[in-house]
Amino acid sequence: FRDLANGLAQQGIAVLRYDKRGYTYPEAYTVTDLNTLTIDFQTIDDALLATELLRSESIVDPDKVFLIGHDLGALVAPRIDAQAGYAGYIMIASPSRPWSEAAYDQAVNYGMNGMEYDSVQYLKPMLKSEIEEIRKINELDEDKLSTPMLNQYAYFWKDLNAFDYAQMVADTDKPVMILQGGADYQIRADVDYKGWEEKLNGKEH
Repeated sequence: FRDLANGLAQQGIAVLRYDKRGYTYPEAYTVTDLNTLTIDFQTIDDALLATELLRSESIVDPDKVFLIGHDLGALVAPRIDAQAGYAGYIMIASPSRPWSEAAYDQAVNYGMNGMEYDSVQYLKPMLKSEIEEIRKINELDEDKLSTPMLNQYAYFWKDLNAFDYAQMVADTDKPVMILQGGADYQIRADVDYKGWEEKLNGKEH
């Protein structure tokens, strides 16, 4: 991200980048009201505040602000745009499928890297069970929404799954750039980028 920011700055483009609050302020997660731990809390609220700050700078044209999101931040870029009204947005390494499906791959291919074979075989069915719960998140009783699933509370998944992000990208008339590294083993080019190509087939390039 620093290299990207420096490269843009050399082209005369002002850049504001920041760490997610959960990284910089992990104590922010010590809350008792779990229903506040949504994607808004984790990502969207701070993006909107950063946008407001950037637009207040005299060197920035407020009508020419773009958003660059990576991974989960990229997935919800159209949702942030719906509130912030960017000139366009860039999605880097964004899954074209539900985030929980990509998170499962990350847990298996990255999070379990180096684990003993027996441990992996024990954990995989548990993860698959959580995936099934996330798929039917809207059917869960209220008392089950505080249950952790794939390292997030069910409130997070219910909020995240409430939008069809791929359709939001397909419906926008704004310029959108989707970038994917071929060697990325968390968000996969052969699955996710290909999925974007299929879902946006027929859109003007």
